[in-house]
Amino acid sequence: MKRLHVLILLAVILITIAGIRFWPRRTAAGAATPAECIDTYYESLKSNDFEKYLRCLNESYRGEAVQHSFVAACRDVTDLKGVVQQPGPIEGELPLWIDVEEVRTAGVRRLRYHLCRDGGSWVITAIDPPRETPSPIRYGTPVGEEP
Repeated sequence: MKRLHVLILLAVILITIAGIRFWPRRTAAGAATPAECIDTYYESLKSNDFEKYLRCLNESYRGEAVQHSFVAACRDVTDLKGVVQQPGPIEGELPLWIDVEEVRTAGVRRLRYHLCRDGGSWVITAIDPPRETPSPIRYGTPVGEEP
């Protein structure tokens, strides 16, 4: 009888270990909204997280986004003071866009991010070239010292 208890205990332990070892692991969930996708994109650049950066881009755009563009984008966000999103139309599963204003020391830079749903999460499909707009008042100018 004692031998049967030991065998049952051993079987339970082995099944538990196998269950833990081979239990499917959940992958990191994607962005639930277009705004969350843009936020995650900027977070990945600020933290130099290349894997997180790639998860923000769809397959076809990932091919264009090589390592050197990631390094340049990370370097580009160092003087970023703030980001303002202005969403475009949301039409079901169709691609949409979000205009982003990047507040910088020298002025404001506007970019348009094109997004679509991919496997239940939002991803970036393209980024239009930036449009620079000089600021009439330089960022950080004390109140009362404006031109």
